Amino acid sequence: MIQNTLANKKILVTGGYGFIGSHLISRLYKECEVAVFTRKTSNPWRLRNALSQIYQFTGDISNYSDIENAIKQFQPHVIFHFAAYGVNSRNDNYLDAIRTNIEGTANLIFSAQYSKNLEKVINLGSSSEYGETDEAIHEEMMLKPIDLYGSTKASATLIAHQLAAQLGINIITFRPFNLFGESEESHKLFSYVIQQILQNKEVLLTPCDQLRDYCYIQNIINAFLLAVVNPEIKNEIFNIGSGQVYPIKYFVDTIFSHMNTNLQPQYGALKYRENERMTPQPNISKVKNLLGWQPNISLEEGILRTINWYRQNEYGIGGGLINDQ
Repeated sequence: MIQNTLANKKILVTGGYGFIGSHLISRLYKECEVAVFTRKTSNPWRLRNALSQIYQFTGDISNYSDIENAIKQFQPHVIFHFAAYGVNSRNDNYLDAIRTNIEGTANLIFSAQYSKNLEKVINLGSSSEYGETDEAIHEEMMLKPIDLYGSTKASATLIAHQLAAQLGINIITFRPFNLFGESEESHKLFSYVIQQILQNKEVLLTPCDQLRDYCYIQNIINAFLLAVVNPEIKNEIFNIGSGQVYPIKYFVDTIFSHMNTNLQPQYGALKYRENERMTPQPNISKVKNLLGWQPNISLEEGILRTINWYRQNEYGIGGGLINDQ
């Protein structure tokens, strides 16, 4: 298994209690020394069974001394930088976005030089960095973000790679398109649709004609780990997705087809969001060619696993439905 190659390595994860970070840590904590850098207010419910085996550093990534102290104390071999502001579209404070996404990323890269063990930094970018285009999106395209989140993530990626080059740090950035999987926040598409059906409540949606590439979370984690263990991969940026683009209706209808319900999706009940991207289509040939990566778990299998998780955990967190982190 990929993670066995990382046995006994020290892994630091910012944003480790979030959706992506928790899936990564669940794969690694039994073989590696894992530490999370997290805010005091973060809820660790996704990793409640692993907490006794994880180091925790609390602080604010926009405060340089907080992240510097964590790196100096822990001396990680690999840093996964997942902390971000604005993944939830309801988080729209531009100052917080700048502090977390831009200043926080710069703080982390600059602090990384103080780990004598450091081998790689895996940085999480975003497809939002590209903005809206009708072309298949490749890594060399000009960045034209259309919202605050995309702008701050694009700035963070550029700064991170420039600073890393100056400091001699090997950084790999992944720009994921759309993800889904177990324990995702309740406002996300798959989680929302599944939980509404489980509660026998109407599923209110936009017309859902937007094109999207949804990739199951475990496929994404596989790509991260391949980038870490491959010594030839240095200072690269990768798009990551399934390579298959469908209208959102396709994903919703697929979820409904696997659930025993008389409900019907209410397409058109909601308006599209402002600055909605309608046609993002990733070119993922680079990650396939350089990492030898394939999304081995199919969309169908990923959806079935996700539905089963919500069925088993619908009332398992705090006596109520899954809430945001």
